[in-house]
Order: sequence, then C-alpha cells, then structure tokens
Amino acid sequence: MRGFLVKIGILTSIFLFFILGFLTYGSFKTDRLIRERIQPETKILFMGDSHVMQAIQDAVIPQSLNISTTGESYIFTYYKLKRILDLGLDIEEVYLGYSYHNLSSYYDALIDGEKSIHAGSKRFYFLSPAGMLEFLYLNYGKTGVLLSNSLKQIYEVDDYVEIRKYVGCFLNEFSMVSVIDSSVNKRIQSQYYTTFGLRAKSNNNLKYLKKIAELCKEREIDLVLFNTPLHQSYINRVPKYYKDLYAIQLKELDIPVIDLSQMELNAADYIPDGDHVSVKGAYLTTIEFEKKREEIIKGN
Repeated sequence: MRGFLVKIGILTSIFLFFILGFLTYGSFKTDRLIRERIQPETKILFMGDSHVMQAIQDAVIPQSLNISTTGESYIFTYYKLKRILDLGLDIEEVYLGYSYHNLSSYYDALIDGEKSIHAGSKRFYFLSPAGMLEFLYLNYGKTGVLLSNSLKQIYEVDDYVEIRKYVGCFLNEFSMVSVIDSSVNKRIQSQYYTTFGLRAKSNNNLKYLKKIAELCKEREIDLVLFNTPLHQSYINRVPKYYKDLYAIQLKELDIPVIDLSQMELNAADYIPDGDHVSVKGAYLTTIEFEKKREEIIKGN
C-alpha cells in the first residue's frame, strides 16, 4: 500500500511540474509579446471588445494603441491592463469600451458559459495566478481543455500579425455594408433576451469594471469610458432596464465618458447589426473621438 501511495505521489508531482512549466512558459511569452506590441512611446490605450476594436484607428492618434479584442470581457481587460502596468510600461490614459451590452449577462457565456473555453483560451495567460485560479474555478470541469487549448494558442503566436491579434489591435474589414433591420433585431435578441425574457445583468462584468476603475486610480492613470456609435434602430430597441443601468453605473463610478452612441452617421457607416461601425464609420468615429478627447483634456 505504501509503495502504491509513493507512486501516486511521484506521478502527481510530475504532473504538477509539467503544469507549472506550461504556466510559466505561457506567462513569460505573454510578457514578451506585450513588450513587442506596446512600444515605450505609447501613452494611450484603447481597451475593450469588438466595438472598440473596430471603431478606433489608433494610427490617427499619436502615442496611442488599440489593444481591444473580440468578445473581451472586463475580467480579461482588468488583468491585461494590470499585467501591462506591472511590466513598467508608462501608460497615462486608458479609454475603455462601455455600452449597454457590456452590462448584460450575455457576456457571462464568454466567462463561465458555453463560449468560455474559446474566449478564455485566447486570454488565459494575461491572467495573474489568482486570476487563473478564479477563471478555472468558474469553469470547473473544463480545466483540462482550457489548459491545453490556452497552451496551443500561446504557442502558435509567432509573427507580427498574430501578435497584434493576441494582444489586441484595430481590426475592421467591413466595407460596402449597411444596416439590415433583421440583423439589428437578431443582435438585440441575443444580447438582452433569452427564451424566458429579459437577461439579468452581468455581475462579473460589473465587478471587474469597478476593479479597472480602482486600478487606474491606484496607478494614477486617467480612465475614460467610451461608448461607440450605435445605429438609431439599435438604440430604439435597447431595453429601458439597460439604459437605466448604464446611467446608474456612470453615476456610481464617477468616471468621465465619451458617449458617441448618438453620433450622426449614415446606415452605410455601420455593419448590418447596427452595433458596430464599418471601415468608413471607424475613421469618422476616430476623428470625432479625438475632438471629444481634446475637450476633456482642455477641461482638466
């Protein structure tokens, strides 16, 4: 019996050694990729999900970098930003995507639901050890798949294009498009409703939104929330509950916001869902954003 327990102990130690090795490799490589992506002269970061990723052409704004990624929930934004700051990068301003959909439990599928393996594997190594444990706990039963997929993801990042996508970048390939009412309706249904009615708010996203605010305050970084343009047909369908929650959170956080949701754009400046801008819309959004940013700076 004692011999059996010794063998089990040895096998367990070997397994844990390999897991620790994988985690160490992934973390060190992520740090290296961050340093390659974010140059020392970068002072301004745009962070968030696909709305920011497709809306801000960072090449237009000096010393700025868009590091948003599709489906990025606030837990990953928080740990990504913390990791960047812990590496000693001198960031002065952060513009964080904040809209009605960010408050919906629609995002929970990316955190601990049916889409968490795909979303989490791409961002696992941005997490701190505590963040990794929290994410694995939220996804109890998926540990093996998450660890193997995340290692595969980080191992395959080896060129300029992949580094941009891994850390985050401006990415918008939508041209010659326009809003389609049925697509807008489909988008609204997926973000705010289930078959049983209105979706609940996302407690995880709200928790990490506050932690991002606290982190920026602690590190003396100017944090500004940013709501990208939305087509009127989309805005009209956003449930009142989420419009009210949006305003309540702004008041509680007491953080400035650049809200371009009502910006005047043509239907062709959006993609079919009315929730994201097209390439042309991105350029117009970036120009208008920079005007609003300058107003905030002058106001301070």
